Amino acid sequence: TTDLAAMSEEGCVFCRSTIDDATKLHKDGGWANPWTITLHDLSYIPPDEGKEYSGIKGKVNAEASTVIKGNGEVVEKSQETISMFVAMKYVGGGWVIKGVSVE
Repeated sequence: TTDLAAMSEEGCVFCRSTIDDATKLHKDGGWANPWTITLHDLSYIPPDEGKEYSGIKGKVNAEASTVIKGNGEVVEKSQETISMFVAMKYVGGGWVIKGVSVE
């Protein structure tokens, strides 16, 4: 989660939620088995005049995976494809995420 935290603005609710969920899972003794994520139909949306944030719109395909909770419960995650929009800006040599919306 260190990399995600480093590239997320403080107000990114999606980023914070993802970091908190992963941290809690590991703190409680659980883990998620690795899975493959592929990106499709990506498009870049430049910032409007006078604005600083760009957008990336596309589809994310996550293969099936397994989460093992700290109490030993096994949760099977099905393959899914979701549409996402990421608002970001380029700062100091890297991209910073302002927010993410998922459909």
